[in-house]
Amino acid sequence: ATSIDILMAFVRGAGVRQLLAPIRRLIESGHPVRLITTTYTNSTEQRALDALVKIGAQVKVSYDVTQTRLHAKAWLFARDRGLSTAYIGSSNMTASAMVDGVEWNVRVSEVGNADIIQKFRAVFESYWQSPDYKPYDPAEFGAAVARAEQSSNTVDISPFVIEPRPFPQRLLDDVSASRSAGFHRNL
Repeated sequence: ATSIDILMAFVRGAGVRQLLAPIRRLIESGHPVRLITTTYTNSTEQRALDALVKIGAQVKVSYDVTQTRLHAKAWLFARDRGLSTAYIGSSNMTASAMVDGVEWNVRVSEVGNADIIQKFRAVFESYWQSPDYKPYDPAEFGAAVARAEQSSNTVDISPFVIEPRPFPQRLLDDVSASRSAGFHRNL
């Protein structure tokens, strides 16, 4: 592969351990590995992400555990000359899913299903560029896990998280600045 893009709901140390050597070899040969994961259900382990980052993988995390839960499990092994391969299915990056669990996955080749590979690339890239997926930071990840553990006994009555996208946020910032300067009090 010339690169690997991974969309994975749950990433655990035991699942990553067996993949570290081949992933390290790919990265050391100058080919990127990108992973998008989540803190949904607190299943992703920090030590697994730390191990991947240590060998040079790029990792982004969704901390949204309400309305936009990431639950996908997919890999894209990009290759030159239209020979890329994707695996899409039910296997998380855990030992039970990858070794002894009963999982269903589908292999998709670019030769036979170029449209699916193209869609995978586009969707993955849109997630990678989205502010909903943040570059992995061990402190931020640890804080999110701690918050989730503390709030596991509470009930959140609002299922919505409302955050403006970049353009509306700039408008809101302009309105706030105008108000602070004493102008446009009607805004």
